[in-house]
Amino acid sequence: MTSHAVRVQWALRLAPLLLVPVMLAASTFPGRFHVSAAYWALAIAAAVAFAAGRWWPVAASLVLSAVAVPLFAAEAWGLSGLVPYLGAVAVADVAARSDRNRAVVVVAVAWLTALLLGNWLDAYGALWSATNAVTLVAGVGLPILLGLYLRGQRRLAATLRDRVADAESRRLATEVAVRAEERTAMARELHDLVAHHMASIVVRIGVAEHVFQDLDSRVVTVLADVHDTAADALADIRRLQVALRDPILGEIAMIEPEAVWAEIDAAVARARAAGFTVVSRIDRQLTGLDAI
Repeated sequence: MTSHAVRVQWALRLAPLLLVPVMLAASTFPGRFHVSAAYWALAIAAAVAFAAGRWWPVAASLVLSAVAVPLFAAEAWGLSGLVPYLGAVAVADVAARSDRNRAVVVVAVAWLTALLLGNWLDAYGALWSATNAVTLVAGVGLPILLGLYLRGQRRLAATLRDRVADAESRRLATEVAVRAEERTAMARELHDLVAHHMASIVVRIGVAEHVFQDLDSRVVTVLADVHDTAADALADIRRLQVALRDPILGEIAMIEPEAVWAEIDAAVARARAAGFTVVSRIDRQLTGLDAI
């Protein structure tokens, strides 16, 4: 809930503390009607109870229903006669905020009882009349309907917020998955193409260093330098691939042992095709063999 919405709620909750004294003062007509001290005390108590409904809505509604009975029974004039109907607002508040229907039924029955007792104690009102019946139905039914409508809107807003949050979570998950997929594809390209060929180069140079005998020292130096450079490049590719791949796949070898054997066999075959005598002894049961 935003800070603006919180301020609005507090303003509505505390408004009776300001409005009730104004209404009572406006209902005082010199020489004709004066609001009694008892009515003032009950009305202020009703405003305080309504403000306390911010924390205890059910208890505040019950207190307002109890206070409304003597307020209805007292002789009221003008705007002061509206003060007891804070109980109706409290019923709507409970229906809107409470998720328990039992609490709504309790405060509705208490408010209906207050209306009946107030009408019975009113010396100028008729207990059984069509007008009175309509007033009772409207006085209880409308607050409940309004509260239930607000409750439905609150639940709908919560559902929409959950859907938005879920959609955002799915969007982020999809974005992460797409990025991981792209990184995995790049790592696969490094593995299948660049690293494979680089490993082949390293293997072939290593075989050449062992096959060719009595070479010029400068050629040996060049071959060693090329071998070291290719090995360093292959190590750099491995680090880049580890950075790109999913950590779960980090233990998988970049170059499969079968590929290493194939490259060794191919290098030996090419050396023999060139007219050199090559004798190779390879233990193919070795595991954990480094590609370089």
